Amino acid sequence: MKNEFIDFLLASGSLLTGDFITKSGRHSPYFINTGMFYSGANISLLADFYAQKINEVQGVTAVFGPAYKGVPLCVSAVMALYRNYQKNISWVFNRKETKDHGEGGGLIGKKLDATDRVIIVDDVITSGLSIGESLATLKACGAPQICGIVIAVDRRERSSDGGNPLAVIEDKYKIPVLPIVNINEIISHLEKKNMLDEKLRESIRIYRETYGI
Repeated sequence: MKNEFIDFLLASGSLLTGDFITKSGRHSPYFINTGMFYSGANISLLADFYAQKINEVQGVTAVFGPAYKGVPLCVSAVMALYRNYQKNISWVFNRKETKDHGEGGGLIGKKLDATDRVIIVDDVITSGLSIGESLATLKACGAPQICGIVIAVDRRERSSDGGNPLAVIEDKYKIPVLPIVNINEIISHLEKKNMLDEKLRESIRIYRETYGI
């Protein structure tokens, strides 16, 4: 699964190498551009990988995607779960602004309660802030059980305060973070495919020594 996913990232143009500036201002020799999953073919294939990971967790009743990037992820993931595993799981996502008319509420999709077991889906996690917001929203809207957070790529990179964002989330909220693949696995796969020249290999080594976990 992991190598297939990395090859998919390459084929879709989502995995790039070069010189990129991250949101934190770091110069990174690689970049995961999740905005490249906009086509029907790409989002369908991406959903298959998410569904495979979600299927490893028992008793999931709903998949939550934080707006906005999580919206197509949660909807396509439950479609793939039904298509590939015959599991009829619900989708749900949050509104950016709570609606006080019509159906109202802070969520769109399944009405959650304490009996639900929810997986949160996102592309990457750079800090615990967005996850904390999602958990607060879910607690206020039915307080379901959160049984995992599935992300596409774990960059295995220290945050600006020197901590490990995923470990902090797991320790603070007692929720497992389940990446489809991590950056070390990506680098290893690229090495085996002879896709890293000497200059790029050295840039990656320096970057990982500086910011890696």
